[in-house]
Amino acid sequence: MNSEFLDLKNLKDLEENLFGLVSDLKTGSSFTSIHEAVDKFLASNIYAPESLPPFTRSAVDGYAVRARDTFGASEIQPALFEIKGEVSMGEKAKISPGRGEAVYIPTGAMLPADADSCIMIEETDRIAEDRIEVFTDVSPGENVIKQGDDIEEDELLLKSGHRLRAQDIGALAGLGITEVEVFDQPEISLISTGDEIVPPGNKKKDGEIRDINTPALAALFEKWGAQTKNYGIVPDRKRDLKKSISDCLSSDLIVVSGGSSVGHRDFTLDAINEIGSPGIIQHGLAVKPGKPTVVGKIDDTLVLGLPGNPASAWVVSCLIVPFVFKTMLERKTSALETRFQVARGKLKNQIASARGRSEYIPVKFLSPHESNLIKPIFGKSNLITTLVEADGFINIEAEKEGLEAGTGIEVYSVDRDLGLHSEERVVKNER
Repeated sequence: MNSEFLDLKNLKDLEENLFGLVSDLKTGSSFTSIHEAVDKFLASNIYAPESLPPFTRSAVDGYAVRARDTFGASEIQPALFEIKGEVSMGEKAKISPGRGEAVYIPTGAMLPADADSCIMIEETDRIAEDRIEVFTDVSPGENVIKQGDDIEEDELLLKSGHRLRAQDIGALAGLGITEVEVFDQPEISLISTGDEIVPPGNKKKDGEIRDINTPALAALFEKWGAQTKNYGIVPDRKRDLKKSISDCLSSDLIVVSGGSSVGHRDFTLDAINEIGSPGIIQHGLAVKPGKPTVVGKIDDTLVLGLPGNPASAWVVSCLIVPFVFKTMLERKTSALETRFQVARGKLKNQIASARGRSEYIPVKFLSPHESNLIKPIFGKSNLITTLVEADGFINIEAEKEGLEAGTGIEVYSVDRDLGLHSEERVVKNER
C-alpha cells in the first residue's frame, strides 16, 4: 500500500497528461430522429440542403411596391397607388406591381416579381376599393426578408461535435432535415466503495451511511450527455474492487468513489495497478477539496478514483470529466470545446485560503438587487448540503492566500449543461 501521494500536480498538468491518455470513444454513431436528438452530439457536419427562407417574403402586413415609386411620399404630400390585387399565404405570387401599383401582402407571404420592398399598412390609407395613399417612402429591400437571409443553401449550419439544443432542432426542421447522425453516448461505470455505504433505499444501521455519490454523479454525467452504469457498492476488499473494475472495462470511463487515499483500507491504487497496464498515472491533485484524486488507465479504459466525500467527488468530477468528454470527442471531431457557464459576482465576505493548492469554494448569489453579491458557503468536503445551497463555485488560485470582501470574481455554474463553442459560418465549398 502506498504511504503517500505520488505526485501532487495542478489541474493544468493533469489535463496535459489526460490529453495523451484518453482513448477514442468505444461507442460509434447512429442516425436518430430530430425529435429524440436534443442534448446529443452531432457526429457529422450539417449543411443546409436549401436556403431559409426558401423565397423572398414580406416582413409586414402591407403592400408590395417598387421602392422608386414611393420616393418623396409624405403625410403632407402622399403618393397615390392603384391596388392591383393581393398575394395569398402559402401560394406563389401570381401578380406583380407595375409603375404606381401596389399588391396587398400579409406577413410571410411571397414577394411578387418586380416588387422590391413593402409598405406597412399603418403608413397607408385606403381611399377607395382600388386606391391607397402612401405617407412615407421606402428603400429597396425595406420590410422584406430575402431568400437565404437566415441561411443559404450549402452553408454550414452545425459542426460535428455540436451538442444539439432546442433551437437547433427548429432550424433542422425548417430545412426539412428529420434525421441526424449523432455520437452514441459515452458510457461511464460508477463504483462506490466502503463497508459503511448502503443503497439509498436501504434501512441503515448505526455506523452506516447511504450512498450519495452514485446517484449524484450519475445525474451529473447524464446531464452532460453520458449514459451511466451503476455497478453498485463494493466492500473494502481489494479482490472485490479488482473484480468490479475488471467487469467495467468495456465502458469509456470508470469512476470509483472512495478508496483513493492512503489509508489501510484504500485499495483503488493497488487494484488499478494489479489489473493491467499502464496502471496509475497520477495520485494527488493540487486542489481543495479533492487532493486524494487518482487517475489511471487499464489497457484503453480510463479510471478516475474520487475521494469518497461528496463535495470533493463533485468538485473533482466537474473539473475533470468535462475535459475527458471533450478529449474523447476530439478524437472524432475538432469542433467541440467544453467550458462551464460563467457569471460575474462580487464577494460579500473575506475568504482565507492556504497557499499551495487551488481551492474551489461553493458560493450562493444573494438577491438580485444586491448587485450580484455572492457569499461563500463554508463546510467540510463530506457535506452534500453545501452543494445543495450553492449556485456555483469560485476558484482561489494556489498562489493566493484568500480574497478580500468586494473582490469581483467569476462564478462557475455546476447546474448547467456543458457549454459548446459556437463557430463562425463556413460555406460548403470550403470543406
